[in-house]
Amino acid sequence: MKEGYRVSPMSRGSDVNPTDPIVEYRIRVLSIGLIVSWLGLIVVGIWAITAEDIDWTIIGTLLGVVFVTLVIVSVAPWRTLMRKGIADWFLIPWSFIMMGTILILELSRSERPSGIGFLIVTFFAAATLRRNSSLIAVGVIATAGYGFALYEWAGIESVSPLLSFLAFVATVVFVLLVTIGIRTQLEQTSEAYLELAEREASLAEQGREISQLYDVSRTIGAGTKLDEVLPELVGRVAQSVHARIGLVL
Repeated sequence: MKEGYRVSPMSRGSDVNPTDPIVEYRIRVLSIGLIVSWLGLIVVGIWAITAEDIDWTIIGTLLGVVFVTLVIVSVAPWRTLMRKGIADWFLIPWSFIMMGTILILELSRSERPSGIGFLIVTFFAAATLRRNSSLIAVGVIATAGYGFALYEWAGIESVSPLLSFLAFVATVVFVLLVTIGIRTQLEQTSEAYLELAEREASLAEQGREISQLYDVSRTIGAGTKLDEVLPELVGRVAQSVHARIGLVL
């Protein structure tokens, strides 16, 4: 006896691709950082236009470099880069360019360096960089940049700049420590979330298998003759194993 049953193609079910909480957190911070960077570029551009006695060769080149960098950063596929673990290689140059820009602007001003710009870049890097070594590198560069700006402004004779520098160092260290702690908590939360997602997918697969087994059992129990049951039974079995054709010889 020969019975055949053709089964329409059936998808295996969508693969589980849960959202990584750390990636989403970094994406949100990155979006805020881009907005702040563009606003900062606009503010600096307005300042450069209205300021007097500035070297437009240096400032113009600087603004051009920052503009090109922001365009590249704005269109980069950050979600893909973060999932591949290579986003730090793009974020570190961005952070260094922004701090270099801040340093040049601080040296162009006659007022006391505030260090706010260096701290903003440090906060941004702390929230987006994944590797601790990258974060420490940004913290060191920010500290060195602010220290150099203070030195150029007041030298080493005054005590006040030294106190400002020590306060800045303490703030950077605090940011680094807090960031590492928050990142550890986020990583633990992400691992727990992914584990739950995998369990949910496993339970869903088990549910589909039980449903298919029930359909096969119901098909066997519903028929009275083999030639009535066999085509439907073969179809159910073929469908459960995602075969396009089921055949009994």
